[in-house]
Amino acid sequence: MNKDYDVLLINARSWERVPSYIPNGLCYMSSILRDEGIKVGIHDRNVDRTDIKQVIADKKSRIYGISVLTGKVILDAIDISVAIRQVCPDAIIVWGGLHPTLFPEAVLRENYVDYIVMGEGEYPFFEFTKGILSNTLNRKEIKNLGYKNEGRIVLNEIRPFIDMEKLPFPAWDLLPDMKNYFLLRSYGRRAVNLNTSRGCPHNCSFCYNAGVNNRRWRGMSAEKVVAQIEHLCKEYGIDSVFFHEDNFDANKKRVIRYCNLLLEKKIKIRWEHFSKVNYADGEQLRLEKKAGCALISYGLESGSDRILKIIHKDQTREDVKKAIDLCRKAGIAAAVSTIIGYPMEERQELDETLSLLKEIKVQNVFPQIFNPYPGSELFKYVVERKIFTMPSTLKEQGEAYSVDNVALNMSRIPSGYLSGIIKSYETYNIRNEVFAYLREMNILGLMRAFVRMLPQRILKLKK
Repeated sequence: MNKDYDVLLINARSWERVPSYIPNGLCYMSSILRDEGIKVGIHDRNVDRTDIKQVIADKKSRIYGISVLTGKVILDAIDISVAIRQVCPDAIIVWGGLHPTLFPEAVLRENYVDYIVMGEGEYPFFEFTKGILSNTLNRKEIKNLGYKNEGRIVLNEIRPFIDMEKLPFPAWDLLPDMKNYFLLRSYGRRAVNLNTSRGCPHNCSFCYNAGVNNRRWRGMSAEKVVAQIEHLCKEYGIDSVFFHEDNFDANKKRVIRYCNLLLEKKIKIRWEHFSKVNYADGEQLRLEKKAGCALISYGLESGSDRILKIIHKDQTREDVKKAIDLCRKAGIAAAVSTIIGYPMEERQELDETLSLLKEIKVQNVFPQIFNPYPGSELFKYVVERKIFTMPSTLKEQGEAYSVDNVALNMSRIPSGYLSGIIKSYETYNIRNEVFAYLREMNILGLMRAFVRMLPQRILKLKK
């Protein structure tokens, strides 16, 4: 059945498995558009593998908004855009998300992209859509907008950051089926990801955040976070939450209030979040555990104090060990992310990272190859030293900017060694997740009890 939209928002494919992550950014945007009477739909390529040309033909739209991260997802976004040009040649194609924010000129050079929205796109995209639908569009007046004017690329001024407290609830009901987003975790069978804060106040030299978020962290209130969880529990029966944001606990008062609200309201929910090792505090961790926190992922980034100093991580090996120890004492599982193959990294320093990982013995380890993001200090470092040449086309960028692309290796460490590390920890994570799941279900306990009982049963049989 055909259904025409004013706007169809498309989440380009970045995930090869179902269940996937909820595209909360598109859900926030959809909610704003719908509240203003605009007919909007969401098509998520991560969970719906219908031929894109068929989707476009069935869901004709005047405007197509495509959410594009950085990495191989770009290649899918290109395919989507080309398909729209072929099926609906008069439609307007708008790219938004991280990649158009980091590489605005490269995106706008392509003839299959009409506009881009940089940075936080909810309100700029609404203003753009309203202007198109009412035939009153003044491109110069819409902040965060990028476009072409007689062959010249124009990038408008960036507006102030959004007050997340004023955002409506995401339009989760526009997603095809919430079951497509129930992630299986060791601590829950119906986990969904939420986005309740944005940005990061720190200055890590490898991170895009300094350029995109200007070292500004902002988040919605604890009350609103809990209200979202209550809604998801009631409407979809979730049992756990994964806070997919850079630093959920950058504001300590917000975390404490959030935990206390969960306890006061007797909301039985398990949850996990990202954090920085410097935030680890025994008393707060015990409160988080009491309120249902099951796992915290820390940015380890390197086990070499020299590298940690160069990348402005503001932490040491000892800080990492202390944070993991505090987690363990509080009864919260820990995971870490780390970057391998820094341009100034020596083999010995990478081995220091590996030795630290063996020492702390966390539940999950997520290593990724160093990527030079525009706006970061290390991007400038590798470009100035001609270690890295920026790919000029979108396709080349999509192939280069991938978390597992060892061909982008800028260190003097053999690529095969880096690739081996990534593969070994993929196996490590699967094994640990399985054992954590069995522990959580108490299956291991039952098996041990059965084994302990076997000698007694054997003796009874002999008698």
